[in-house]
Formats: sequence, C-alpha cells, structure tokens
Amino acid sequence: MTKESKKRGRGRPPGTKKPEGKYLSQKQWIAFQEAIKKNPMADFLFNLMMITAARVGEIANLKLEDIRLDERPPKVVVRGLKGGYTNSYPLSASLMQKYRRWMRKREKLAVAETSDFLFITKLTEPGRGISRDNVQLLFKLYAKKAGLPENFSCHSVRHFGAIQLAKVNFSVSAIQAHLRQKSPNSALEYIEFIGRDREVAIQENMGVLNGLVR
Repeated sequence: MTKESKKRGRGRPPGTKKPEGKYLSQKQWIAFQEAIKKNPMADFLFNLMMITAARVGEIANLKLEDIRLDERPPKVVVRGLKGGYTNSYPLSASLMQKYRRWMRKREKLAVAETSDFLFITKLTEPGRGISRDNVQLLFKLYAKKAGLPENFSCHSVRHFGAIQLAKVNFSVSAIQAHLRQKSPNSALEYIEFIGRDREVAIQENMGVLNGLVR
C-alpha cells in the first residue's frame, strides 16, 4: 500500500470494518426508531435527518417555511453548511404523519408563538430554535434507551442514510449530491465501506460519459 493510497483511504483489507460508533447497522437503526417513537419531535427530527443526511446544524436551522406543503409531493428544503449546496427532498406519507404529529405537539409549547424554527423545546428562548447541543443530547438519550454504544453520535444517522444509498448502487455523484457536498470523498468512503470498489464505482459513472464520445 502506498502512502498516497493510505492518505486517500484506499487499500483497506477486504472484510475489515471501520471503528464502531460511526456506522449504524440496520438492526441498530430499527432499535433507535423504536426508542424515539413516543417522542413526536425526536421521531420526526431523526427520521428527517436520516432521509436528508442532514448535519446537526442543518437540522437545527430548519424553519417552518422549509417544509413546503404547497408542493406535490410536499418537500423539505435543507440548506447545506460548510459550503455545501441547498437541496429539496420529497417527504413520504409516513414522514408527513410524523410531521403532523410533531406540529400538534409543537403548537402547545409557549415559545411556538415567537419562533419560526421547525424544532423547538419548552426551554427554547423566544425567537430561537433547538440548539445543536440539545439535538446531540436528545440523540444520546434515545441511543442509550436503544442500547447503542456510547460513541455513536448524531452524525451516525447521516452516515446511515448515505450508506443505504450506496447499498442500492447509487453513483458517487448521486450520493455526493444527496449529501450536499462539493467533494466526492465522503461518497467514495461509503461505497468502499459496503464493499463496492472505488474504481468500479467510478468506471460505472464513466461508462455513461464515454458512451457520448463519437
């Protein structure tokens, strides 16, 4: 293995896994979903985080207006951090049920009258939304109830969503776009993790482009 391949993350022996605490398994995700079901905000927030692969800051920054109910299907607009892009994502019927359940709970909070943020708590200051720290604490609370290792974090939810795309053979560019990233490195990492070869994935993309050469 060359220094360059190590630097770029290539050459990991087949069958080896990344350190526990970064990638949730399907079984662990299901356990986490069961744990959050009784909390309307957590149920909607973390499922939304998973399907949009949102970072903590991106979820905390969501406004009520970012849920576009006038579109068909309804969509959520996520504004990328770290120089990332802004995307809109269709919301399924099950996610809309979770959204409506949360909105019924949200309207009962005193701060709801002064805040246009989507996610708030009874301790949220007027005009503000849930803090990043509170999102992290909420994850830790339910991760513990689900029996997940302590070193998992909110970012594990983002990773889980991205890995599901890699598993169904989404291209590097498609995963990169979904994650709102300017660099393809993370998308390549997810593809490698599930056992798809980086070079093969790139060749799949290039096959489309090479077909246009006459």
